[in-house]
Amino acid sequence: MPGQTYYADGIKFPATQVPNSDVNVLDDYEEGAWTPVLKFGATAQTITGHTCSYTRIGNIVFISGMIKWAAAGGSGAVSIEGLPFASASTSTVIVMAGCAAGKITATDHLFYNIDSGTTVLHLANQAGDIFDTSMVAGIITVMGHYRV
Repeated sequence: MPGQTYYADGIKFPATQVPNSDVNVLDDYEEGAWTPVLKFGATAQTITGHTCSYTRIGNIVFISGMIKWAAAGGSGAVSIEGLPFASASTSTVIVMAGCAAGKITATDHLFYNIDSGTTVLHLANQAGDIFDTSMVAGIITVMGHYRV
């Protein structure tokens, strides 16, 4: 086809995105790692290990991660900062969560919500935000996607 460039090793995007207003043009693809900051209220927890990655395709970001921390400190709602891109300002997004430690039970349906225009996940269940009193040292996971 005229105007198309084909490569033997796949589609190549420029190092810096060239935004295109045509809804039929895929103008962004990226893979990488993100560094989480686990907080109880305003207090950052000491992370002893993490594996967090993302794939961005257009305006959708797929994230996954495992965060391990040693001792709990501080007080307040549990959040994770450091998503690779700010969420869209038009909607709140929900991604799946898991927790291998604490007073959270297997019957809790855990999820994260993302405030519009931020890079912060808030851990919650059906009753609302989950607070530090439900958490002890352990592992927390995240997997899902959101719009940017």
